[in-house]
Order: sequence, then C-alpha cells, then structure tokens
Amino acid sequence: MKLYGKKVLITREKSQAEALASLIERYEGVPLVVPLIKTECKKNESFAIDERSYEWIFFTSVNGVRCFMKQHRDADVLKRAKIAAVGDKTAKAIETYGYRVHFIPTMFNAESMVEQFLERYPNSDHFLIVRGNLSRDVLLKVFAEKKRTFDALVVYETKPNVAIKEQLIETLKQKKPDYLTFTSPSTVDTFVRLLEDTDLLDDMREVPAVSIGTTTEEAVRSHHFSTLITPKTFTIEQMVDALLKFENERLR
Repeated sequence: MKLYGKKVLITREKSQAEALASLIERYEGVPLVVPLIKTECKKNESFAIDERSYEWIFFTSVNGVRCFMKQHRDADVLKRAKIAAVGDKTAKAIETYGYRVHFIPTMFNAESMVEQFLERYPNSDHFLIVRGNLSRDVLLKVFAEKKRTFDALVVYETKPNVAIKEQLIETLKQKKPDYLTFTSPSTVDTFVRLLEDTDLLDDMREVPAVSIGTTTEEAVRSHHFSTLITPKTFTIEQMVDALLKFENERLR
C-alpha cells in the first residue's frame, strides 16, 4: 500500500516530527510539517529525589523520560526502584539511559497502564509519577482512590506554538492537505485555536483526521471533525498503517 503523493499535515512538536515525516515519505506521501506545540524541560531544584524512597517510577511519555534524565539520570532512586513505561517508545527511551523497564501495559494509554499494573502488583505502594504540565490525571486519581502513596513530578511543560500561526495558514491554503495527523490533545486544541478566527477551520473539519489514540480521538471528536481514523495500537507506525488502510479503501 502507498499514499501516492497524498499530503499529510504533521502537527507534533519539532523534535518528534521527523520520525512521522519519514514514515509518510516511505509510503510515497508528502509530509507537511507544522509543529503546533513545543515542550520545555522544567527544573526541579527543590525536589530532592534521592531523599525519598520509591518502589516504582512511572513514565508516561518520551518527553518525560528525556527531561527527567536530563536532571536525574544518575540518581540513586533509579537504581533502587522498578520502572513502568506507558508504551514501547517510552520504554526504549528509558533503556537508552541504561535502565531496565519492568512493566509495560498491553495497550499504550494511562487507563490500561494503571488497571493492568494494579492487577499484576496489587500490594505495591510508594510511587513517583513523572509527567508534564498537561498530562492527564488518570494515574493520580486512581492511586489516590486506592490509597497509594505517591509523588507527581512535573518535568516538562507543553505550550502552544502560537508563533507558527501564519505558517499553518499558508500551508493549509497553498498545500491543501489530504490528511491531518494529531498525536496529542494539545495538538488538536492548538490547531483549532489558531484557526478559529479564519475561514479555514470549517474546511479542515472535513479533512480526515488521524489520531494516535483514544484520548486524542476524543479531542478531535469534541471539535467536530467529520472523519476520524484511530489505530488499535497507539504508535506513529500504527497511525500510518491505519491511514494507509483508509486510503486503500477509498481507492476501491
């Protein structure tokens, strides 16, 4: 299956856009890269991580791994605690720093992560949850309900890349994408925010939108896009696979 020159808008942050763009090109599509969000690592100078005792450390994103390791890669707590990762990409990011991942859920989202973890380790306690400022509160809420002891450490901030508005508008007008891709609710919300005072938004809602998972799909749905495509496994590879299958069905 190929994309035969179909133009695909890529909205994820610049540091992660290249991998998705390469996949689109591999299948003869044309990537249109317009990063709608940016992430910045946040210092945690007042958080003395090695003075605390954790049984598990939870990582829910590659950005969380990158920013945590930037400050704490040699922390003793990483050598003592077990590590949980939300998915394969996050696990691989952890392993590049030389640490072993002890738990990955079968579905790569927070709901599956916390449900499957508690099934497998019902008596575990004392957790560190590494997150971003816009990360969902699923793990925090469930662990609080289950009366588990935990700390939540915000190591990065996700911000709308509002400076890219003119580039986005120009790209949409001149290139006219055949597909939109969204890899987080933040990318969806920023896309709508930057276009809400233009006449482009209604037209863009008619362009098929590919979401990386159910949480992002919910954001797309809430903004009334007409055609939603979501893979069963929440990776960029499966996003492209779902897009290819959708395109193949359209050609029949």
